[in-house]
Amino acid sequence: HNNNPREQEPMKYLPVKGDAENGEMSMPRLPLSEAKEVVERMFQRYSDSNFNAELWKARHNNNPRTLAYCAAVSRLMRDARDEILSEFGLPTGPDGDVALAIAVAEYHFDADMTVLLNLNDEILYDSETPMVQGGLALPKKQVLQALREMIHVFVDPVFQRKLRYVKVSNRKSMVDDCYRLKGRDNIVRPIQEEILKRYAVPGGQYIAVHGFFQMFAQYIMDPEVAAHGTAINLLLGMEPPACKHFVDRLREIAVTDPPASKPPPPRPPPPGKSAKTDTVSLKSW
Repeated sequence: HNNNPREQEPMKYLPVKGDAENGEMSMPRLPLSEAKEVVERMFQRYSDSNFNAELWKARHNNNPRTLAYCAAVSRLMRDARDEILSEFGLPTGPDGDVALAIAVAEYHFDADMTVLLNLNDEILYDSETPMVQGGLALPKKQVLQALREMIHVFVDPVFQRKLRYVKVSNRKSMVDDCYRLKGRDNIVRPIQEEILKRYAVPGGQYIAVHGFFQMFAQYIMDPEVAAHGTAINLLLGMEPPACKHFVDRLREIAVTDPPASKPPPPRPPPPGKSAKTDTVSLKSW
């Protein structure tokens, strides 16, 4: 008989379909004490000398804009994280990374959680050279911190109620393209702009958010960056298959296109694929 309540009652986590009529979705939840324990346990794994040696080799031997880099780092992260995720009732693999990103974001401004996340970021990313995109050079660590702040706001029930009202008032369901949703930008864009001011991202209104999106896209091969971007897309109403297409498409662009100050033009959708899905994958938040 298994007395572990976390195993007896699996936690609901994104991505899941919600109530199509009112746009509700289940959110991953962990008590603060467990969320801290998860992050602290990961810090212990990341601090291991063998992990650090393998991480150095993965980054030293692979261009960070290649799928080889993505595969090498992802394997390391899976070895370090999956057992811990499972122990706390979270899914393993990329879905687990997304669920954890949402669950931890609830406590983003807790002092202890901030310290633990910063310690993990220092181990994983301090030795990396920031990429430059359109004159903007944000270290990966700062990109992740900004993404966490966005998730912290977007996961809040008050924000989700506002988004649900926009969906319902426009008769939109969970399967609709959230980026074509009338009124969506009015509640999302001001939040993003306010967060990005704290990271000295230049430009106002659309320019700052678009510039940050392009900076985020430069780091899309990193599994943590991809997971946090997916979490944001899910919280803003994108369907899980479209979220996967979003990441896959950005990685395809990263491999085939050199860094540029302007985003690549959208490619026409292949035969049999709607233009709507391809547009979703290329449009910034």
